[in-house]
Amino acid sequence: MLFLAIILFPITHFTIFVPATIVVGALYILYQKFTGISLSQVRGPENPSFWVGHLAEFFQGQSGHVDLKWAKEFGGVVRIKGPFGQDRLMISDAKALQYVYQIGGYDFPKSPERRALSRSLADLGPGWAEGDIHKRQRRVLAPAFGAPEVKALLPPVRRCVHKLVAKWKQLVTEAPNGEAVLNAPKWLGLTTLETMGEAAFDYRFGALDGEDNPLIDVYNNFPALLFGSPSKWDVFVQAFTGWLPMPVIDFYYDYFPSSRLNVARENGKVATQVSRDLIEAKAIGKHEGMGGRDVLSLVVKANMSKNGKARLSEGEVLAQMRTLMLAGSETTSKTMTWFFFELAKHPDVQTRLREEIRAQEKIIALRGDTDFGVEDYDDMPYLKVVVKEGLRMYPPIPNAFRMTGKDDVIPLSKPLKTATGEYISELPVPKGVRIITSIPAYNQDPDIWGPDAHVFNPERWFDETEKRASVGVYSNLYVTSTRKETLDPIDTLLTDSLSFSGGVRFCPGYKFALVQLNTFLVELVRNFEFSPTEDLKRIRMESCLVVVPTLEGEVEKGAQMPLKVTLAPQDGDFP
Repeated sequence: MLFLAIILFPITHFTIFVPATIVVGALYILYQKFTGISLSQVRGPENPSFWVGHLAEFFQGQSGHVDLKWAKEFGGVVRIKGPFGQDRLMISDAKALQYVYQIGGYDFPKSPERRALSRSLADLGPGWAEGDIHKRQRRVLAPAFGAPEVKALLPPVRRCVHKLVAKWKQLVTEAPNGEAVLNAPKWLGLTTLETMGEAAFDYRFGALDGEDNPLIDVYNNFPALLFGSPSKWDVFVQAFTGWLPMPVIDFYYDYFPSSRLNVARENGKVATQVSRDLIEAKAIGKHEGMGGRDVLSLVVKANMSKNGKARLSEGEVLAQMRTLMLAGSETTSKTMTWFFFELAKHPDVQTRLREEIRAQEKIIALRGDTDFGVEDYDDMPYLKVVVKEGLRMYPPIPNAFRMTGKDDVIPLSKPLKTATGEYISELPVPKGVRIITSIPAYNQDPDIWGPDAHVFNPERWFDETEKRASVGVYSNLYVTSTRKETLDPIDTLLTDSLSFSGGVRFCPGYKFALVQLNTFLVELVRNFEFSPTEDLKRIRMESCLVVVPTLEGEVEKGAQMPLKVTLAPQDGDFP
């Protein structure tokens, strides 16, 4: 009855609404504490705050730093606190992650507050959807990202990157001593947005040409404006909305006065209108540059082939497009920014990669071609390991937020020391527990990656002496796992790092992302040399859904990573 009263209570009476919600949340936590499965045996750091628990430290600190600290001290499962002492779990144990992502699948849905956030970012798309709705959306999207389809997207990607190369060459040659200081995330962000326009929608945004496009404006520093540097109040409000009924949470995200949420609302309004215009243009044949091989055309075609309830609504198609715009541009550009951060710090890696590129150029010339193809990327072993190591160190989205859909038992790959000093190999968990999966803590687990797990070292991928526990989708390693006791074993494509997620929610566009990453690396490293600036000593890894680079003392300026850029030595300049 109290929940019903909250639903019906006018939002204008907020002074009563908030205390009532807090009381309900506190009572619910007490109910769980004394009637459900206890998590008291799981160790964790001391609770620093009754009101926000460890969430302020987690969301306000640099991305991945607290994950690594907690995992090192307490192991692959850590008990942390939410508001009012609510128990939550941070998981980085390989087998536990495999269970949550792959074997459990939809038994570990997103929590209500994270679903509402996903809806505000991309409407009722795959980030919001659960169960059968999610399966239906993925079935329509899958044909657009098969191997032949992704291969066809390389030319527009390469065309956009060539345009970036031309811009940078002009800036470098005009700079004093032929050395320009360029803000990497700005330029890479504009280029990936242009890439998504041409490859995904057969549309030019004009991002690199300074054209006036509303989408460019709303994506400028979008993650930092929405997620960056949250106050304790921001953290508390987002957490306690999870105790509200879904319609009330949606109302909050849609209408509650908030400068941060206004950023998401404006982005959604503009992205939806642009998406609608693109679909209409497709319908009347205005954009035929790729001959219907762009992602949007393939999604529309796949959707039309479905019947009845299997087909997506117009709103769901628009949501798919918004998801592609956001995920395809922001995740790739920010990940690529961190790649060049490491290359600037490791000139030996940069030089070796450039030598491999030069060698492949000669092979390409001998066969009479002028550009790299997907097959050329596959034939470059050092390029492969640089990409894998970059993704291991800098996963596009470092954390996923789930909850237990039922009472369950999570298996563990390593014995977990309990608060009583005993060791357990599986962990009983009650329904409704919030879970944070930590990709940084898994991707840098010394037991999996060795004592130098925290170091950027592409060479580690040439070591085939031992196979690692794996839970992702990017690699050629197959293992057998059992989904449920009642189901037959299945073969699951796994990776040696969890950077494109895994299981039912693995990134469907990861092959396209790899084409982008390879193309950026090859074209920029073959043309330019990157060096660190003094500002990199102040670099911060800002947790903003994606990992945004900012400078200490200048966080309010948004994404910054100034790199020294000069023209690369040509073939004759190598020793």
